[in-house]
Amino acid sequence: MPIRMVPDKGDGQRSNRPPRRSSNSRAGGGMGGSLLPMLLGLLLKKPKLLLIVGILFALFYFFGGSKGCNLGEGGGGMIGQLAGLTTGAEFDPALYDQAEVYEPLADNVNAPLPERVTLEKYCPPRLNQGVQGSCVAWASAYAARTIVQAQATGADPKRSAFSPSYLYNQIKIPNSSCQGAYIYRAMEHMLDGGVLPFSQFAYTDQSCSELPDDRERSGARQYRIKGFQRLSKGADDQKTDMLAMKQHLAQGSPVVIGMMVGGTFMQDMEGQEGWFPTQTDYRMPGFGG
Repeated sequence: MPIRMVPDKGDGQRSNRPPRRSSNSRAGGGMGGSLLPMLLGLLLKKPKLLLIVGILFALFYFFGGSKGCNLGEGGGGMIGQLAGLTTGAEFDPALYDQAEVYEPLADNVNAPLPERVTLEKYCPPRLNQGVQGSCVAWASAYAARTIVQAQATGADPKRSAFSPSYLYNQIKIPNSSCQGAYIYRAMEHMLDGGVLPFSQFAYTDQSCSELPDDRERSGARQYRIKGFQRLSKGADDQKTDMLAMKQHLAQGSPVVIGMMVGGTFMQDMEGQEGWFPTQTDYRMPGFGG
């Protein structure tokens, strides 16, 4: 999901469809068929797309050397065998459906996009999330929110990064042993409550129990985002809208994603500049999100 630092203009760019809510939704991770990506569906079918290459590079940039972000905790079969790799992202179609849908401004013919876009100069240094399943907070607060702040204010992203623990400790899935969160909840929290700088709320992968006090919550409110949207084809179609993603990136907006990756991405990426999936990865003996 992209995040913004300017309010919605009410000019028709957001769907007016009321959100659908589900009272019996559950976290993803029980079976492979339910492990849907938050924004980037079926990336591996088009590995030569420049945008995809850029996104994979960005994922490595932020989480290089770490195990990555897996979908789900618990569940049987393959997930049970890969419990040691479980480090964060969860997907719930009903929860995802609550996010408003972005409507592209124009097609790529009438409004050509640049061939290449990078937000790297606004990125904070890549760090290791360790054993905690907090990848949603790292992607949302530490990465995307820091990019927005650096771009809007000129702040040095190395010194102005935001705290993943401040966000994750408040949005983690209850009773999950610090393993999992939803991207929608991260966006919702940054919209309503904001987030604190890393320097004011330290990160540890050994615990997710520390909660901010009233003073810290008050300080975080100055760093609230102004909005977020899901980049899918339509209100009832959750397929990824690649044009919408490209438009946001071209406009300087970071896009937070959840995606499925193979075992080589999870274990063999340290020191690598790009990920090239193998046939074994396509068969998904190991995967993450």
